[in-house]
Amino acid sequence: MSRAHLSVRLLKLSVFVLVLLSLIASVHAQVVIDNLVDSSLIRDQVRFEFIGDRLVSLMLNTFYLLAVIEFTWAMITLMLRQAGMQAFLNTIVTRSLFIGFFSWLLTRGSATASEIFQSFEQLAIATTLTDGAITPSNIMDHGQVMLARLYQEAISVGIFDSVFDPNKSLSTPVLLLFIGMVAFVVMAIIAAHFAVVLLEMFIAANAGIILLGLGASRWTYQYATAYLRYALSVGMKLFVLSIVVGLTLDEIDRFFATAAIDEINNLMALLAFILFAAVVSIIVPKSVKGMMDGVSVG
Repeated sequence: MSRAHLSVRLLKLSVFVLVLLSLIASVHAQVVIDNLVDSSLIRDQVRFEFIGDRLVSLMLNTFYLLAVIEFTWAMITLMLRQAGMQAFLNTIVTRSLFIGFFSWLLTRGSATASEIFQSFEQLAIATTLTDGAITPSNIMDHGQVMLARLYQEAISVGIFDSVFDPNKSLSTPVLLLFIGMVAFVVMAIIAAHFAVVLLEMFIAANAGIILLGLGASRWTYQYATAYLRYALSVGMKLFVLSIVVGLTLDEIDRFFATAAIDEINNLMALLAFILFAAVVSIIVPKSVKGMMDGVSVG
């Protein structure tokens, strides 16, 4: 055997071993990530719900103190202006409605924000572009399935034969494994962005109750309304990201069901699509914030 052929074989074997080790590590990491995502999100939700219940009881005193200050300030202002009985009654009714509305929101705790999120989730399901069952782990599972399918295809086209036969090209099997690894990483990125939206939901629904406790005063009620706007913004993020992820997973399933994955053109199309999906999942939340602010995000 010539030195050149030996070098080619050693190079192919090195590439194969590195790719195989990366595959094993990635599959193992996927199981670990699945467990971490599922368990951590569940624990975070329970913790934030506990925090929300505690914050309601703690912020009630602050809310009622601000309400007393608001009524006192309004009455003193009317007395200094020497307003008539009609002005007094008008102020009492408007202030009572104002304070009563935010008191109702505060005593409901996280229920109002949770209902906002559920309504946006139902809207996303109504579009038939998502089934409402998307989770970060579900997204990671699709990444694992793509990696496993492309790995099996690399074996079927003869990756072992290519390693030990210097006359056979290793480009197609390596390309299959490379795209499988990229697909796995991209699915992890999309799952991470989806998990961030879920964490925002927990924060907005529970920790944001602090801002609702400031709704009894004319000087601080803007913080309470900002809380409601933030809840709407997170709900919109959940709506559009659920649709984007649902479309992405559906197109990936359709590709593997209909396309020949051993063809270079199809592989490059898959690679382009999953990279496109990753960029969209990053840009969409920013676009939603721009939508809520009335500013187009370029």
